[in-house]
Order: sequence, then structure tokens, then C-alpha cells
Amino acid sequence: FPALITIRSIFARWIKMSDEATGGDGPPVPFHDEETFKAWMSAGNKNSKKSNAVDDFAEPDEVELEMMRVVRSKLSKENQDVDDQTLNRFIRGYGKLHFSGSDSNMERTAIITNLALNWRREVDFKNLPDKTLPKRELFSETWPTCVCGVSEDKRAVWFATAPGDIKKFTLEEVGAFHTQDMATLTRVKHECAARDNRAFTGLHHFVILDAGWEDSPGIDRGILKYLKQSLIHRCTGANTTQHYQPDALAKAFVVNTPFIYRALFSFAKLFLEATTAAKFNLYGSDFVSALAESGISAEALPMYLGGVAPNPPGLRQKVKVASGKKEVLKCSIETWQTADTFVCGTTFTRGECDVTITLNDKSVPGKGSVDLPLTPGEKTIVTLTFDNTQGAHRVDIDLIATVARRTIVGDAAPAPAPAE
Repeated sequence: FPALITIRSIFARWIKMSDEATGGDGPPVPFHDEETFKAWMSAGNKNSKKSNAVDDFAEPDEVELEMMRVVRSKLSKENQDVDDQTLNRFIRGYGKLHFSGSDSNMERTAIITNLALNWRREVDFKNLPDKTLPKRELFSETWPTCVCGVSEDKRAVWFATAPGDIKKFTLEEVGAFHTQDMATLTRVKHECAARDNRAFTGLHHFVILDAGWEDSPGIDRGILKYLKQSLIHRCTGANTTQHYQPDALAKAFVVNTPFIYRALFSFAKLFLEATTAAKFNLYGSDFVSALAESGISAEALPMYLGGVAPNPPGLRQKVKVASGKKEVLKCSIETWQTADTFVCGTTFTRGECDVTITLNDKSVPGKGSVDLPLTPGEKTIVTLTFDNTQGAHRVDIDLIATVARRTIVGDAAPAPAPAE
């Protein structure tokens, strides 16, 4: 009898996992782990037509619209109402590109789309940005990330430092935090499109990665491997960022990159497909003009990198004020921000000086550590003045200058399960 109970429980668990992976009445899934998923993806990518890549600002043509109709018809009932914007990402990323050389193009696109939509429902992707996850604040200090701005062509700009020691968190926690970040980015991208009256276009985003952030170990292969492992979905073997959020990247800029990495990448680009290689750009410390040429202005660059956008939550900017000098920093909270609070914190690590804060030219009481209320949808300029004109020695400060939403709804979201 106990053996029968055990067998029954195992069978019930297998049925549950199978239903999660296929969506019940959705297309059957011919893989079950990372190895079989990679083989399936590789088989579908043979003879793919890289020239089919669609410009991000091109409206869907009749071929795309018909592909959307066909793929939608193959989805499970609970995924039939997927919005056109999201479905079109999968058509452009898979139907017209990755699987374009496969005889089973539409079937493969439907399978990966259905799985991704199941996963989004599993983690409550739509509402995840509003959730409060345990240890989120500590993770943000370990790996500061944020949507730091909007480019000149109205596309979201995602910023991240090189990850710190994320291994002190479990795989489940890392996966949940990164998924929350991607959900926030997706929401901002759709908000940008809506403000600009775009239904399908301009949904690619820019990425800025600071490889030289002094509180991280740099680009550490062990940490990157741990991050990748945290994103593998247990039922399918798919990477929930790479495979479940396709057709997303406009360009990536890695700044403050050591010379050796830039030299190696210049060689590696010779072996990459041209459109892929063009998306990735490595720079040393002279990167501001290159970003500006791509439409990323100072308003979309964090303060600590020389811009005027708020720093990511958890990042401590190192401010040094020479003897007899003033240091003036400005932060611009743009109209697209949904934050309702500007968070400022100053910790003197060497000496002390006077600190003055103004909000839209109005002086704010406090000695450098305040939470200032914001009105979402209104541009706000915060000016921080560190006055050491009377000081005989240099003053060093750890500065927190970021934005936050104090109005949080809902409970902690479930973490996406890692690979077993």
C-alpha cells in the first residue's frame, strides 16, 4: 500500500509538470531538459535566414500578420488572448528568423511561444514589478540594475553593473530577482510604445553594462555561469530570459571594459554573424560620445557614470570633494518615471562637509539623507551640493541617489524554479 501511494504521487507530479510544460491543450513539447531543448533549438535553426531580421521600427507586413494568426490558433486555450505586441516578438524572433529555415517553422514557433506564455503566467510576469521579494534590497546592493532612461528614439535603456557575488543567494532567489528586473523592463518598453502611439514598433531596448564597477569582481565567469543556471526552467530546459523573451535587444554597450577583453572581442567578432556582432560594443572609459551617437544622452545615463539619471537602487556612488572646493551633482527624474520618491543618503567615509539639497530650485531641509516625494509624470531636478570650501582636507562620501516606489501592492511573487 505505501508503495502504491508513492507511485501515485510520482505519477501525479509527472502529470502536473507535463501540464505546466505543455499548457494542457497546447502543442506537444518534444524536450524535457536543457540538453534536449538545445538539440531541438539547434535542429530548428538549420538553414535559418538571418537576412529575415526585421527592423524594429517596421510595422508588421501581411506575412507577419498571417503568421501571428496561425501561431495563435495553435496555442492553448488559456494563451489565445495573448496581446499582439507580445505575439509579434515571437514571430519576429522565431518564425521569421530562428526557425525560418525549418519545415516545421510555425509548429516550432507555437511550441516556444506557448511555453513562454505559460511561464509568464506561472511567475505572474505582468504584476511582478509591483511585488515585494524577500532580500530584494540586499540583492540590489550586490548587483545594481535599473531602467535608467529612454533613448532619443523613445526606447528603454537598461543599465546593470557587472554582477557582484550573487552566489550568496540561492538559484531560486537569483532567478526571481532577475525575472522581476526583466518584467520591469518589459513594462517600461510597452509604456514607451504607448506614449509614442506605437503598437508593434520600437520595442527593442538598449543595454549598458559597466564592467568596471569597483564593488564587483569584474566579469567573472563563475558568477555568470551561476546566473545562467538560475534562469533554466525546470520543466523545459529553456533559458527564461534568452528564449522566453525574444526579439528584444537593439544594442548592448559594455563600458569601462579592460583592454584585454576589448582586444579579444574584436577578434571574436570576426567569427560572429554580422547582425549579431553589430549589436555588441565594448568601450573603455571613453564611452559617452559613442552612447550619444546611438541616441543615449546624459538623461539616460546614471549619475555615477557622468549622466544625470538616478543611480540604480543599491549603488553607492563614490564622491570626492577636494579641500577648498565644491562638488555639485544634478539628478533629472524624467516624465516617464513612475517612481514616487527620490531617495538620497550620504555617508561620510573621510572628513565632513556641508550638504545642500534642492528640489526644482527649492531648498530641502535635511543634512544629506532624505526621502523626497515626487509627482509621477512630472520632470524633477534634484541638485546636490557638497561644500568643502572651508575644509583643510579632502572629503570622501558614499552617496545613494536613486528613485523608488513606496506604494507597493501584492505579496511576494513565486520564484521561477531552477534546473533540478
